[in-house]
Amino acid sequence: MTTLVLSAFLAAAGLCPQAATPPTVWVADYGGDSVTLKRADGTTITALIAGPFNFSTPYDIVSIPKHNLVAVSNLGNGTVTFINAQTFAFVNNVAMPSGTNLRGMCVSQDEDHLYIAGQHATNPAVYHIDMATLTPLMEGEVADPGHFAEDCQVVPA
Repeated sequence: MTTLVLSAFLAAAGLCPQAATPPTVWVADYGGDSVTLKRADGTTITALIAGPFNFSTPYDIVSIPKHNLVAVSNLGNGTVTFINAQTFAFVNNVAMPSGTNLRGMCVSQDEDHLYIAGQHATNPAVYHIDMATLTPLMEGEVADPGHFAEDCQVVPA
């Protein structure tokens, strides 16, 4: 009884922490050129389709909380689509320099850099986006014509 009264008092005074918002699950619809947002129970919140998102075979999705963004790599057109994580609004499409077949992504520990595995011309490559400016750069490539990089990971030294 004391616990209930104390909890009711704290809640009435606005001193109880609010319940956490349930997570939103972002699903890349690889064949559908869209991204679907779902609740943890599987019910659909919304689907992001067509313009301005212009997904082209979306492959990977990465959350970047520090910048309140979600990034989606597009296998089909060599771009990364940025979306506001709270409002689901389109932010920007960033094209990789001569980049194609974009696949797996990872974020640096400080969340200021996004790395994207893919292909430069015909070689496996990793790209880098500076999160402050959304400027893309090619980080490096390996001479192995006809192949691509599937994924990448930042490993602290």
